[in-house]
Amino acid sequence: MGLVVVHTERMSWQWSIELSESEQIFCSDLGVRSRFYCFLRRTRHRIFDDAFTAQLKSMYDDRPGGLPPVPPQILAMSVILQAYTKASDAEAIECIKADRRWQLALGCLSAEGMRFSQKTLAFFRRRLLETGMDEELLARTVELGKESGLFDPKKLGKLRVAIRERGLEIRWGDVHGKPWTRSARPQADCRIASRLSRGAVLGRVGPS
Repeated sequence: MGLVVVHTERMSWQWSIELSESEQIFCSDLGVRSRFYCFLRRTRHRIFDDAFTAQLKSMYDDRPGGLPPVPPQILAMSVILQAYTKASDAEAIECIKADRRWQLALGCLSAEGMRFSQKTLAFFRRRLLETGMDEELLARTVELGKESGLFDPKKLGKLRVAIRERGLEIRWGDVHGKPWTRSARPQADCRIASRLSRGAVLGRVGPS
């Protein structure tokens, strides 16, 4: 099993550290282009150690309803996978259910699949951006890529742009009450590139 779910007052989450036999076989069967998934599986307990998990949970300290229904480290791992594959929210949910590489990283390769909505993923990502925790998440992932030698950290540069682009997409929907359109997106993409190049703080952005 790749995971242990402990039911307390709130659901908590513990990932197993050692690879199971089925995980070892699956990793050995994956090609070079899929090394990132094995890297996440082998390092996830270090990316999401107790201290960082506590930081992720603290993002919800001011939220009346408390923590999300899914452990935050699962949502954070999903954000990383989504950014790496450039998947939409709908595609990400499908990958969680059906792509065994995603399941390997998330710890559900030999267990019942994850069940959460696009909205849960989208608003977790938004809170990640609003609190600046996306930078910590990326920094930890890149550092472990360097330290472990399991994955080239230079290939992770695109994750920051992908995560923030998705965050701006959510904000555009908040403001206008509708998804991005083909005519609106090019202008918004230019604004994204401009903001990222200046290192500006993310705000509510939409085509003028």
